Amino acid sequence: MIQSIAGDGWTVRAIASAPRLPGTPHGQPCDLGEHAAPEGIMGERLAATVPGCVHDALRTAGVIADPDRGDGEAAQDWVGRTAWGWLRSVDLEESTRSHERIDLVFESIDTCGSVWLNGRCLGQVENQFRPWRFDVRGIVRTLGNSIGVDLDGPVTTVLARARTLGERPVNGGWTPYPFLRKSACSFGWDWGPRLPSCGLGPCWIHAWSVARIDQVRPLVTECSAERATIEVMVDLEFSREGTAPDGLELEVELSLDDGRLVHERMRVRSSSPSITISIDRPPLWWPRGMGSQRLHPLAVRLRHGGHALDSWSRRIGLRSVALDSAPGPDDPGSPFTLRVNGVPVFCRGANWIPVSPFPMAGGRERARALLEQACDANLNMLRVWGGGQYEPQWWYEACDELGLMVWQDFMFACATYPEEQPYEDAIKAEARHQVARLSAHPSVVLWCGGNEDILAWFSWGFRERLKPDQSWGRRIWLEWLPAICAERDPTRPYWAESPWSGSLEVHPNDPDRGDRHTWDLKLEAYREQVPRFCSEFGQQSQPAVCTWRGAVGDEALQIGHPAIATRQRAWGGDDEQYGTLLPQWFTPTRDFGEWVWQGQLLQARAMRWAIEWYRANRPRCMGALFWQWNDVWTGPSWSVIDVAGRPKPAFHAVRSACAPRAVVLVPRNGTTQVLAINDTADEWSSTVTVRRVGADGRAIRMVRVPFAVRAGSASIVCTAEDAVGGIADAACELFMADCGEERSIHLPQRDVMMRLPFQEPLRECVRSASGGRRETWRVTSRGLLVDAWLEPLWPWERTHGNLRTLLDGESMEVDIDWSVPCADVPVRTWVRSANEFGGHPVEPRAFRP
Repeated sequence: MIQSIAGDGWTVRAIASAPRLPGTPHGQPCDLGEHAAPEGIMGERLAATVPGCVHDALRTAGVIADPDRGDGEAAQDWVGRTAWGWLRSVDLEESTRSHERIDLVFESIDTCGSVWLNGRCLGQVENQFRPWRFDVRGIVRTLGNSIGVDLDGPVTTVLARARTLGERPVNGGWTPYPFLRKSACSFGWDWGPRLPSCGLGPCWIHAWSVARIDQVRPLVTECSAERATIEVMVDLEFSREGTAPDGLELEVELSLDDGRLVHERMRVRSSSPSITISIDRPPLWWPRGMGSQRLHPLAVRLRHGGHALDSWSRRIGLRSVALDSAPGPDDPGSPFTLRVNGVPVFCRGANWIPVSPFPMAGGRERARALLEQACDANLNMLRVWGGGQYEPQWWYEACDELGLMVWQDFMFACATYPEEQPYEDAIKAEARHQVARLSAHPSVVLWCGGNEDILAWFSWGFRERLKPDQSWGRRIWLEWLPAICAERDPTRPYWAESPWSGSLEVHPNDPDRGDRHTWDLKLEAYREQVPRFCSEFGQQSQPAVCTWRGAVGDEALQIGHPAIATRQRAWGGDDEQYGTLLPQWFTPTRDFGEWVWQGQLLQARAMRWAIEWYRANRPRCMGALFWQWNDVWTGPSWSVIDVAGRPKPAFHAVRSACAPRAVVLVPRNGTTQVLAINDTADEWSSTVTVRRVGADGRAIRMVRVPFAVRAGSASIVCTAEDAVGGIADAACELFMADCGEERSIHLPQRDVMMRLPFQEPLRECVRSASGGRRETWRVTSRGLLVDAWLEPLWPWERTHGNLRTLLDGESMEVDIDWSVPCADVPVRTWVRSANEFGGHPVEPRAFRP
């Protein structure tokens, strides 16, 4: 019997207390100095909602503003340095007390503190990434139960532990987050704010008798077109210690989507029973673009004496997954190739970060929209990055449905981690829980130990800064996690870290081995190297102008304005990210709008070039996961979708570069290759139109070249020089290749050296939904228009069909989804393009914010 205690009815108050060391009681009052809570807040009870965090309650009460508005981040600095007490009163439902066990359960507690019931401490909590269950049978009463959770301030906690246990190297010298099993990026990152919070996840009272189901792991141990075998592994807990009670039965029912029903039953004799299911001609689950995502309801039921005790259900997929990383006889390195159902898969994807700085309260609708946008962008994989969080169950269920493969990091990132107790037990309990929790999802195809921890130890100077007797995490990634994955889920591959080359004796970022993070190359320099799998690369850009406006106001929309400059968290600041880079490619910016557009355009170019290059070099390279997909606040970052959900120009570049079937132009060895890339399961035969185009937007020469490319491969069709002749004037010509709706171009030199005339294109609204929010705009070029971008000038949600190079007289139609009904939009659009920034005079256009 489950009685929810989530929702309203909770209160939270600030309680001044010193941070605790692991395993010690709650601290005593202390002075936080300049970081103390505002006057009058201490002890005041505020209404709170669970799931939720203290920032949610403070915002609702008007104590703090939205941290993404103005200087809201700085104004809440005290919150993460303050301890907080959560409290609510609960009456038991009448039938609860008749059960043998009554448990108080929290799906998650963020992060460090103690749980109380009716004045008695139930225990200490230390980990955001695992559930907590307390037996309260002798403490709970029928009416007026007082449930309390006291949580220490996360910042004061980690600072105190660093002083006591010994400081360790951490990325950027940030708050020493490795001392808490908590989302690392909540303490700040090079793309996000410093907003460490504390709070409670879903929680309930669970009354049960005899036995309950703790976890179920439906492991697909064998899978082919002919046969699949599922080992349904079940973990049980008994209400009384000892062996399984007599008369306990477990039954499993699998309903295949083709109408077949498989039913098995067994008598339970231990706390870890398992049932094997075999299926002939199984309906398989495939990643998107390779086949159907067939899911089948699986139900597990526990009975005693004919009475139902507990049940568990999920939809599972039948598929095999393997990682090919064994070197071949003629290969000096080692590959990194994922195989699903025996078929090698080129992974086209991105790195995923939490959807919000405060994700406990949900964000389900926004996350679902981001996942659907990933499908629209032709991605087939998302990497859940190790500095964030394990996502909720519904997130993985959505990936199962959509066919998005998941590379799952364990939550470690860019630091050295303690291996001593109590961290060892905490990490092992977390890993055992998460592996079991996620094992039912066919979308999860890889376990990875973490992000850039071994890389940091190896090459960031971390090992030189460690004391001789300090642990740094080696046993976590090379011993504990692989052992737990082998025990709990041997059906998925485990990879020690990202990046990783297979051995501590080899540089983790070796391009010839394993996966690589490419941050040492930019833009066209990506083409200087072919890694085996690139799991991070990216180019920073700004959010949409109207997203900036909503966060900092019109007055701040200036290059270098403090309200914008203070949100730059990346290495070297704006000078490194834009100041030295943009002038190498474009003419000087004259206003904020041009500055934003130049950075966004360069990001779009970088994403397209890198993805096309990696795909063109399959099978040596078998994956491209760019950094990053989404964002948590308004600020410069590497995301292709900003915090408001608005796709940047790079989104459209990614969509084109990741098309399952694509023809691309790739410069290599002094020529411009025309390549056909086919990630589908069928051979592809078509014709590519190759042009050499002049500045007037007309073809100097054009030919059509037929081609055929095998399934799952890339092949050279021709070179542009052989097809249409070499570039005669590098300042005024370019190559273009068209196949179907996709177009690829190659500029022979950087924009600032080009002489492309700029004529304002024609634009008109051709359709507007009556009473709706979608309009269709047509942009018609006059001359050659490179990287045309229809920019909405009023708050908008998405554009479709944007960012395209147009020949003279060509048109593109762009759908705009406005944030308000079309009739309420006072200003509409203008067209930006790369033509604005070539080496020719262009009249400045007043920036209209």
